[in-house]
Amino acid sequence: MRFGFRVDASVQMGSGHIMRCLTLADQLKKNGADVQFFCRNFQDQMNAIVKERGYKLNLLVVPSEKYEETKDEFPYAKWLEVTWQKDVEDTINAMGREVCDWMIIDHYGIDYRWHKRMRDCVEKIMVIDDLADRQLDCDLLLDQTYGREVDSYHSLVPDQCDLKLGSHYALLRPEFAKLRLMALEKRLSFKGVQRVLIFMGGSDPDNITGKILGGLTKVNWKHSVIIDVVLGLHAPHIQSLKEQAVNLPLNINVLTNVDNMAAVIFDADLAIGAGGASCWERCSLALPSLIAILADNQRANACNLERLDAAIVWNDIEQLKVSIETVINSNDKWFEMQGAAANICDGLGCSRIVNELVTHDFR
Repeated sequence: MRFGFRVDASVQMGSGHIMRCLTLADQLKKNGADVQFFCRNFQDQMNAIVKERGYKLNLLVVPSEKYEETKDEFPYAKWLEVTWQKDVEDTINAMGREVCDWMIIDHYGIDYRWHKRMRDCVEKIMVIDDLADRQLDCDLLLDQTYGREVDSYHSLVPDQCDLKLGSHYALLRPEFAKLRLMALEKRLSFKGVQRVLIFMGGSDPDNITGKILGGLTKVNWKHSVIIDVVLGLHAPHIQSLKEQAVNLPLNINVLTNVDNMAAVIFDADLAIGAGGASCWERCSLALPSLIAILADNQRANACNLERLDAAIVWNDIEQLKVSIETVINSNDKWFEMQGAAANICDGLGCSRIVNELVTHDFR
């Protein structure tokens, strides 16, 4: 079977969309699928990662003139940097005469009009979304948001669209499922927060990480802690963060280009992170989280996790300090959070989606 992925990465969009698509692509490839990517040429480092994984990468040219969005477009349409008509035609031209069995689209800037135009060149269309804010013309829709209800998409997708909703279908790399039982056993022997993970996304353009590190110096820690900061290799503030880490009175490791995120999460006792897809990685390994909402599409995830006692949402550094001290001063609170997190995601979502794709009825 042939699969195409239309997905982008940039400082504005982050790298999460491409990373979860690569996770799905890797599993499809193991099942013998032919996979290729179609990406606007925004970010060189993500292009390199796609190629390193062994996939054909079709780069769509970034226009020389800035795209001026029209007033009647939906909020994220500008993320394409071209009109939807131009984008779909560029994608079709890059495909050439090859017809894909599935085109998988993970892009907030694409809606039903793009999908309809692509219908002539593909058998089926899958959309990965977590906004539920626009019309989509797809055969399969994946929304990893915990607690997402069918009614959210009732008027947005065709009646025959197969909806896969919730963190049960979260696209995680297989090492998370492999480490899950060991993580659950490890959490049982918890003796206090001694290792903290900070991951505010691969690029963290607003340097939230730097503010967090400054705030951590004011926490009344019960134990000597190791702090692991994870960033993308080309994060804009990486050099200043490395300098800050050296100068602060804390034991801080700045980790870049991490390819063993499951192991890093496994080692941690507490995470400080964003409310996006990395939530499911932490939940699969039963790691309590302190979550900052960095974008509107993260709000539902973060609030649901807090409601279930799997996480605490913080809005400013003082609130983060209070949240950390709430957890480190109460083992009961920590165990409540790790148990709730473990019940939210088991790490097997990618296998479930792959099975749906390769067995889907094409009639």
